[in-house]
Amino acid sequence: MNFMDGACKYRNSDKSGANAAWKLANNELEDVTSIEDWAVADIALLKHGVIQTAEAMISGKQLEKAKELMNKVAPWFEDDDDFQAQYDKIVN
Repeated sequence: MNFMDGACKYRNSDKSGANAAWKLANNELEDVTSIEDWAVADIALLKHGVIQTAEAMISGKQLEKAKELMNKVAPWFEDDDDFQAQYDKIVN
């Protein structure tokens, strides 16, 4: 997933690079139906990448996009307290 890559690019003022990475990541995410068989590191990268991306979107005044992204992955992280704290902060 390219969410973390996009967040890093955004924070380094490469907004076009960030948008390209996020577009690719969203396209990849559409094909994911479960993360049950993923490695722990891949799940962590997805979680942190989505959170960092949502925070970058909020700083770019794209709150609705941030909420939409968080909602896409929320079912996979229902039991993750760290994710839920960020989810509540961003979405609610």
